[in-house]
Amino acid sequence: MLSLTQNWDYTIKIFYRICKDRIDSISDGIRELEAHGYFIRVRIRNRKGQFG
Repeated sequence: MLSLTQNWDYTIKIFYRICKDRIDSISDGIRELEAHGYFIRVRIRNRKGQFG
């Protein structure tokens, strides 16, 4: 994550393609980083109110 640009699309599916790890382990890792304050999850809505 540190080697990617700031405007990168950080989704679990993208991480799955990059690192070939199981989706469950990627989700667990992200939750652990989030619990310790290293990762902040922000969901962005478009003009119609849908998540992007």
